[in-house]
Amino acid sequence: MKEWKIVIGSPGKIVVGDIKVESKMVDARTHSVLNRKVGGSSAVTEFNLTGFIKLTDVTLSEHNNKEYQESRKYKEFLFRKDNIYFVYDENQPKNSILEETPTQAMQNTDTGQKKAHYLELTTRTVGNSYYLIKGVFTGFLKNFEDNDFIQLTNVSIVEYLKKEDGFFKLKYDSKSFVSVNTKVLESVSEVEISD
Repeated sequence: MKEWKIVIGSPGKIVVGDIKVESKMVDARTHSVLNRKVGGSSAVTEFNLTGFIKLTDVTLSEHNNKEYQESRKYKEFLFRKDNIYFVYDENQPKNSILEETPTQAMQNTDTGQKKAHYLELTTRTVGNSYYLIKGVFTGFLKNFEDNDFIQLTNVSIVEYLKKEDGFFKLKYDSKSFVSVNTKVLESVSEVEISD
């Protein structure tokens, strides 16, 4: 059994909690758990629903038009996968490949291998919030939607919150590795890398 802490971004909410997975894979990560096509491996007697991810020791923070503030705590919590806009492991792996700059990632690809694409993703607006997510997607764009969640490296995330007098921008710290839900994307654009 493996357990680790994850952070989920959903419009107007940040959810931080522990995920527990029965896995023989040493490097099992949130991304592979979310892309499983079958239900979880929890015992049938446990509180569980298909299409949800189970978290424990959860802190739910909500936006108050200025910042995110902790609002509720839960011992156990089920969160619908479709409502996850992005997710990352709180303790990100220290890996030189993930820490390459987008320019290095582009230069290190051969035509016979998967290509690195620097993407700008805009999510759907829900309530008064949407995300602009930029990062490197390594793979074939034609296979972009083969999984519900795609992996990005060298990621920047900005949340735009509509207020009466315009938009409030909330920038997240840069992340080395983030999974993004393809079902919530409104637009995808491949952009040039500026040095």
